[in-house]
Amino acid sequence: MLNKLSKKDSLEAWLDYIEKLHPSEIELTLERVREVKDLANISPDFPIILVGGTNGKGSVCAFIESILHASDLKIGCYTSPHLLRFNERIRINKHEVDDKAIVNALDHIERSRRDIPLTYFEITTLAAVKCMNDEAVDIAILEVGLGGRLDAVNIFSPTISLITTVSLDHQAYLGDSVDKIGFEKSGIFRRNIPAIINHKNPIPSMISAANKINANLSLLGNDYNLVIHDKSLSYTSNDLSYSDLPLPQIKGNHQIINLAGALRCIELLNSTIPISIKAIKKGISDASIRGRFEVLLNNPLVVVDVAHNPESANNLANNFMDAKLDGITTAIFSVFEDKDVLSIIQPFINVIDKWYIAELSSERALSCEGIEEALKSVMPTVTVEKFPTVRHAYKEALKNAHDNDNILMFGSFLVISESIGET
Repeated sequence: MLNKLSKKDSLEAWLDYIEKLHPSEIELTLERVREVKDLANISPDFPIILVGGTNGKGSVCAFIESILHASDLKIGCYTSPHLLRFNERIRINKHEVDDKAIVNALDHIERSRRDIPLTYFEITTLAAVKCMNDEAVDIAILEVGLGGRLDAVNIFSPTISLITTVSLDHQAYLGDSVDKIGFEKSGIFRRNIPAIINHKNPIPSMISAANKINANLSLLGNDYNLVIHDKSLSYTSNDLSYSDLPLPQIKGNHQIINLAGALRCIELLNSTIPISIKAIKKGISDASIRGRFEVLLNNPLVVVDVAHNPESANNLANNFMDAKLDGITTAIFSVFEDKDVLSIIQPFINVIDKWYIAELSSERALSCEGIEEALKSVMPTVTVEKFPTVRHAYKEALKNAHDNDNILMFGSFLVISESIGET
């Protein structure tokens, strides 16, 4: 039996408490979390944007958040997972909420839930929206954690729902086909409410689900588009156009698609929340997010990316090939055992010269032996070195690198957080 905590306890103690409070695998339903939401009297009266999908959710949230912030609105944004600090998940006006506010919210949820079992993510989702309620935000952006239909954020009624690209990931929970996964993610759509599918090749099950409930559907390439020019972007839809938009600071060709979805969301908000072209341009220029083709050093080139499924790995490989220096490339790589490791490493067969691997500090981690076996199954003569931790691997790679070499760290959020720590 765990000891009850109070507001005097640290955020770290609270997070450890709720992680151990209930098993991670309990009945998949929204009824429990809805009941606690009502008991805790969490009834947001501000507009909410729900963002789901497989890849690109965090970037879309960052673009929307930055544009709305540039419009002098008070913005709440909830994303997951975090890289270094839990506080990264809950932001007000682009600033992390402090420990005290989060602890107060967690304490309120704990006192309200009585004996109703909730998961870590369900408790922290309620706490995040409680923080936004307490701060009286003008609008909130909530990123779906897993799937959509049964995700905790889906208990809140959206003003707009947006889904980014959809591909195979978390098949044990969401289904063994893209069509099944697409159906689960389309669960964030609502009747007569704007629903954006920001995907060049939308999944049929998602279009069917939107049409079945008469959602106000927007499709990339059909209802809106974003075109890249030499040094600018232009956005067009059936109703308006934005020209001479700046290129985003968030790197990667796929980020243009993510920005397109964000701009469609901004356009749809414009009828009730006027947003100037000046704010849009400033928001695009100011938008940032850690761990998405993030360059830590230029000589040697050190790039970190949270790519951890086949689609994101393919995007990373393409972008890295455009940016890499002429020297050798060392990968610092690790992954969870439930990931399709062969498909993740496939795009890098002719890109990486040496692989530095280490087991992540998680029960879900794939062992070094498992990673090495996967690498050698597609590259029999591959050079692999094992390290006790990801951070050890990074230090060794830096020590051995010349100015024109490259270090690429990817495979999981934990690869990034364990390698760069608090630096």
